[in-house]
Amino acid sequence: TLQGGRADALVSLQDVLSEFGDLRAAADLAAAHGRAAFATRARQEVGKGASLHGFSSTTRPCTPAVRPETPAIWAPTSPASAAELAGTVLVPCAAVGVGLAKAPVVPASAFYRAFEGSAALMRALVRARLFAGTISAGSGSCQVTLRRADAISSSQVHSIPLGNRTPLVSMRLTADHDEALFNKGRPQTRILARELLCGPGPVKETRPAWNEDGTVDPKRLQMWSDLVEACAEELALPTQQRGLFVGISAVFYAASEAKCDGLILERDEFLELVAKRRAELMAGECHGRALANLTMVMALVRSVLHRTALIVCKRQWHVGEGDDADDFLATWTLGFYLRQTRFLQRTASLSATMLSSPLAGSAQGFPDGSGTIPPAGAA
Repeated sequence: TLQGGRADALVSLQDVLSEFGDLRAAADLAAAHGRAAFATRARQEVGKGASLHGFSSTTRPCTPAVRPETPAIWAPTSPASAAELAGTVLVPCAAVGVGLAKAPVVPASAFYRAFEGSAALMRALVRARLFAGTISAGSGSCQVTLRRADAISSSQVHSIPLGNRTPLVSMRLTADHDEALFNKGRPQTRILARELLCGPGPVKETRPAWNEDGTVDPKRLQMWSDLVEACAEELALPTQQRGLFVGISAVFYAASEAKCDGLILERDEFLELVAKRRAELMAGECHGRALANLTMVMALVRSVLHRTALIVCKRQWHVGEGDDADDFLATWTLGFYLRQTRFLQRTASLSATMLSSPLAGSAQGFPDGSGTIPPAGAA
């Protein structure tokens, strides 16, 4: 933080650019510093009983001036009324060739206020320092993608061979299924999978744990949760992860079902809302499909995230600004692209949580060959 975290410390534009260089948003930082200087000077003038005249606006570049009693400030260049000053965005001195050495200094607290008022800077901050990865799920697997600390455009992908259709469909067992669910090296997964999906004795195919459009035995639902957590543990899925995670695909649908999609929530707050919706569905009928997904997502999030982690679940994204803005949906197909360097460079103002794109795995090779399920009741 600036000047050791002291809110009353004076900071220059060079201090700001040095401290927040990892945000890769120099122009936005300079603009925020300029707004902070303008607001500081305005308060000083009002405190002296002077009229608010003469501050520069976006159409009138500013020049620095130094008074003996105050640090360098943004100096007036032409008259302006108080009404004209409303919403003014200054052009930083550095942008008009004055240079960093002559740029003004402002209180750190004033710069922080200007920073927090900039949507572009808040996105850049989340992208560079808070965004940690994605959590996604589909019909046959769940994935966790972790952003590498040293490279925002690369990542680590981890998965488990369980999806929200696993307890709902019959699967003819193959060598791949034996490896995924009944491997002797994963004893807890093997025991729970056999009990939930197969029953006693030798079998050639799994059976549905409950009907997709029927009621669900709470004991079998708990067994499904235990199976997901056991598989995550025995396959060494990352645990105790901190930071901000984006939930997509089936994780998004679980949040949508719980009416908490699009909200940034702490892990336990997210789990509480999803659990509340699951309890409501269990009191009714014909919700087997939604209950399978809600339970799986709860187990996955609980296994991976630290209690202080944040999660936001979102499917539709707005990328860029102005004429270059685009809307797109984060679906299974986005998982085919583990690196999108050109795309990231073109959309520097991309909403922070989408800067890592390995969001989900391909549906190819899953037991039923499909992707994520839509929310309950959707076509």
